[in-house]
Amino acid sequence: MTPTVPDVTAPPATAGPDPVVTVPEPVDEDASTDWWVWGLIAVALVVIVSGVVALVRRSPKPAAAPARPQASTAAALLDQCDDISTHIAALAPDRVHSVAAADAARLAALHAAVEHVMASVADAGSMQALATLDASIRSLHAALDAIALSSPASLTDADWADLRARASDLHVQTSLARATLFPPPAAAR
Repeated sequence: MTPTVPDVTAPPATAGPDPVVTVPEPVDEDASTDWWVWGLIAVALVVIVSGVVALVRRSPKPAAAPARPQASTAAALLDQCDDISTHIAALAPDRVHSVAAADAARLAALHAAVEHVMASVADAGSMQALATLDASIRSLHAALDAIALSSPASLTDADWADLRARASDLHVQTSLARATLFPPPAAAR
């Protein structure tokens, strides 16, 4: 007997529907990791911003410049000293008693202003110039107070000469203080 070979061209006897083969779709790895990448970036930004804020708050402040009187305040004070010293030096002897009390009050205010400016001066040269100016103000103030408290007829030529000398000294000390507090710019070389 001869063996029979099945016919390969013929369909199988029990042919059913074709089997369905599903191929999984390729997974987009970038889409699944987007949320944690963005989360990591957000955390990193928060840490960086927090670090910068902490450094700014902790950084030492730059050293303050030595305290100097405000130029306008010191200049106005020196102008007032010039004004009163020339006013007193130019007074006629018969008018001194009539303005002595008012001028003594102005000198008392100038004394207080000089002390205020002295509190804001850091360098020794300016402090010395202002202290000398203050001593001259107090000296003229004492002389004017003595005249204001005396009778108008008691003003002698010696008192008048002393008052003018003290006013001149105030004028000189004002000029020296101005030169110390506001030195001229260095000459160009």
